[in-house]
Amino acid sequence: MRTNIVLDDALVAEAMQLSVVKTKKELIHNALKALIILEKQQIKARQEFLDTYVKNPVELDTFQPMSRDEVNER
Repeated sequence: MRTNIVLDDALVAEAMQLSVVKTKKELIHNALKALIILEKQQIKARQEFLDTYVKNPVELDTFQPMSRDEVNER
C-alpha cells in the first residue's frame, strides 16, 4: 500500500538511532509489526484475565460483608 504521512522528525531520528534499520520504510514496517505484537499480547492478557477471574471467580468461604463504618475503623 502506498501512502503519504507526516511524521515527527524528532521521533523518526530517535527511532533510527535506536534501531538497526537503514530506511524510513523499514522503520515504519518494524514499528507496525511491533505494534501488532504488543496489541496481541494485551488482548491475550485481557482474555486470560477474563478466563481466570470472570469465568472461574474466586470463592471466599470466610467472607463477611462489612459496613462502611467497620471498614473505616480498620
